[in-house]
Amino acid sequence: MPREKENFREQLAVINEAFNGKPLLNVSEVDKWLRMDRHRVAKRFTFKSGRISAVQLASEMLP
Repeated sequence: MPREKENFREQLAVINEAFNGKPLLNVSEVDKWLRMDRHRVAKRFTFKSGRISAVQLASEMLP
């Protein structure tokens, strides 16, 4: 079973606070929060049908 990345829980807590615990986020919500271009966000993170889970986003944001 894979281990959590270091600081994963802290990153997830920040995301949950920013989005009021919303479990699924769309591209436009994430791009506004990160202050990045929509196309760049869509390429950087794994969106499925235009959505990403908060857990997946937290994982992909960490090195």
